[in-house]
Amino acid sequence: MLIVMIIIRIKSEEVCGMTTIYLQVFLRKIVATVIIDISDRSYDVVECSNDGKCRACGINGCPPICEIVVAAKDYAYRRRIPKAEVKEVERVKV
Repeated sequence: MLIVMIIIRIKSEEVCGMTTIYLQVFLRKIVATVIIDISDRSYDVVECSNDGKCRACGINGCPPICEIVVAAKDYAYRRRIPKAEVKEVERVKV
């Protein structure tokens, strides 16, 4: 399987003293929007197309081992090439 990688230079944003980036992650048929705070290494999955299936299995929220979260962290912390397509978005409207 050929995964097309879109690697965009990280443009971090100072929000209330925190360095935050907004990512959109595409993995097979799953699309998710993730906010990563680089300063305290936390994440928040704002929207995920797989949310209904996870809730049906009894999983509330996205655990740290979720493929979407792992790909977003790989991109944000530059620890390895993500296994999903990741692109940075300007701002998430919550």
